[in-house]
Amino acid sequence: MGWGLDAYVAASMLFYYLHHIPALPSQTGSAQDYKSTLELHKTATDQFRETFTFVFDLMVTKTVLPLVTLLLGYLFGSKMS
Repeated sequence: MGWGLDAYVAASMLFYYLHHIPALPSQTGSAQDYKSTLELHKTATDQFRETFTFVFDLMVTKTVLPLVTLLLGYLFGSKMS
């Protein structure tokens, strides 16, 4: 049951990421205005990606992997004894 929930959460996060990442701004006005708009877009995209990566890292690397390692260690360790 836990694996289905993890897969659902991961798929939901991926769906959210793909549908909420900001689109590139259209080029209107002067080149300097577009450059500053593009820099703001890059900053916003980087911040969004860092937040997404932090949440994924928190869920997978710090929660799921230690639990899987603990479970496999228990299963294989109990078979050896």
